Amino acid sequence: MCRVREEEEAQIIVKQKLCSKAPKKEILCELCSSKAALYCLADSAFLCEKCDKFVHGANFLSNRHIRCFLCGGCRSFTRRCRLGTLEV
Repeated sequence: MCRVREEEEAQIIVKQKLCSKAPKKEILCELCSSKAALYCLADSAFLCEKCDKFVHGANFLSNRHIRCFLCGGCRSFTRRCRLGTLEV
């Protein structure tokens, strides 16, 4: 396994320990069925990081969509959002 992937998994474990809410059912990416990391309100879609970059990098209009990050532990919406390539 690559080092970056190991670090990502370690961060997820830390987030899960910090979250006080009970874990919800796993939310899957609507394009590739891997673990979703964001929700796009404009598209009404849960997406993983890879598919988010693919979909919202397609053109300048879709790049304007605001996407909310999901909690790594309980899978609820967080206050972190992405607009284009910026995280707010």
